[in-house]
Amino acid sequence: MNVLLVRPAFDEARNNIFNNMPLGLLKIAAWKKSLGDKVFYINGKFFSEDLPSHTDEIWITSMFTYESSSVINEAIYWQIRHPKAKVHIGGIAATLIPDYFKEKVPFATIVEGYHVEAERFVPDYSILLTDDDKINNTHGCSVKR
Repeated sequence: MNVLLVRPAFDEARNNIFNNMPLGLLKIAAWKKSLGDKVFYINGKFFSEDLPSHTDEIWITSMFTYESSSVINEAIYWQIRHPKAKVHIGGIAATLIPDYFKEKVPFATIVEGYHVEAERFVPDYSILLTDDDKINNTHGCSVKR
């Protein structure tokens, strides 16, 4: 299965997001890889490899409730590009305002709280695209491959 993990392009001027890594997506990557799935990661508009023409699942993270429009826009964008893919939205905002997301993106499954299966896995830092802090959100962290 091809799995696309998406961290939306949040408003960097409004948020101090360079210090935030998408740990939920990193755990989902480890879980999905353990199942033999191929995982692709997109950080905002940055991605370094060609995406597959067919995607089976799309997992989108949310951070702040006031950035919910970014999450919704990403969900709609990727669902249009991959209409047969199952779309999942999780994270803090999805947990705090799940009904809002259910209304705005009825085609998506909203994951409230942590994902039970993925939570058991150690985050897979290998999906981060580069050592460039501004692209992979590891500002201040040391990621060795």
